[in-house]
Amino acid sequence: MILISGYYGYGNWGDEAILAALLADLSNLGVDQKQIRVLSGQPKRTEEWHGVKAIPRYRVSSLVHSMKHSQLLISGGGSLLQDSTSLRSIPYYLGMIEFALANKVPVVIYAQGIGPVRRRMAQRWIQRVVSKAAAVSLRDQNSLALMKQWGVPTTGIQLSADPVFRFVTNKQSKTAGLTINLRPYPQWTDHISGWVQEIKSWMALGLGSIQFVALGPGDQGMGERLRTHIPHLVVRTPQTYHEAMSLMGRYELTVSMRLHGIIFAAINGSYPIGLDYDPKIPALARQLGTPVFDPCAYQCLGSAIQLAKINIVDASRKLQQKVECLQQQAHINGQLIKEVLYRPVLEESYANENIRRRD
Repeated sequence: MILISGYYGYGNWGDEAILAALLADLSNLGVDQKQIRVLSGQPKRTEEWHGVKAIPRYRVSSLVHSMKHSQLLISGGGSLLQDSTSLRSIPYYLGMIEFALANKVPVVIYAQGIGPVRRRMAQRWIQRVVSKAAAVSLRDQNSLALMKQWGVPTTGIQLSADPVFRFVTNKQSKTAGLTINLRPYPQWTDHISGWVQEIKSWMALGLGSIQFVALGPGDQGMGERLRTHIPHLVVRTPQTYHEAMSLMGRYELTVSMRLHGIIFAAINGSYPIGLDYDPKIPALARQLGTPVFDPCAYQCLGSAIQLAKINIVDASRKLQQKVECLQQQAHINGQLIKEVLYRPVLEESYANENIRRRD
């Protein structure tokens, strides 16, 4: 059995897309879905969305039983080891890894983005636990730099890319228009009127259709709040990660505060402008060669949107080149699983061959 731990079942379409990519990696390695268990906040949702067996992530009895019958724990991907959104994330995910190691279950840390981690105690804990994993892949240079800073041996760490880049999409000609995605942030209530005026000014630019797409908890409420002041703003709430990907790639341009909003847009050929909610956004922007702004500086977005619109052909070509490179890097994640999953088989085959030679 293979046990998968991550932020699944909560309707965050970026995380659900990560799980879909991970399951695709396992399928390519010949792993039967019946041999997979996913720890989920809403197991029924996970089973419906992904077609695999899921168990409650906080039910100790189910966790103990599953771990005892597991040959591998995959932790990831996404931003699991961070303390900016919750102080419980690091103890939960590191505790899961330590529980696996205590039961002699090898661990693959899969395509994770590390940080921010502000507490020194948590940094030391990450250093101690990650060093014991059988394989580690990180999705950006910032995460690798943090590991080096905290003293984690990096010789066995692979720099990959977010697994969602492995999805190959049909990049047809884009419709003129703009997709917006915002997620809750501390200054939001003070900025509502400013966002309303800014979006109205974008509409006056003649960009084409403008839609707001909700990708995770809290997004829809923000979109509905904006629509009360902007009646022509279309607010869409996807029901699957497939639909989320499609919506984020519908128009030529995208403004997104969520990491996977940017990735969904990029892999579909929509030019993304990021909003720097946390360090993972500028890290991705550097990988893609695309602009990023502080969400509090939303007044600057109009000029960036106009510039991207003017240079859309050249900008889209350069974006495509970056995406293709990241798609190649994303395949490293599955390769690491393969190396760990079949390592005992390879070692056994090698030992048997030596025995035959001695005979």
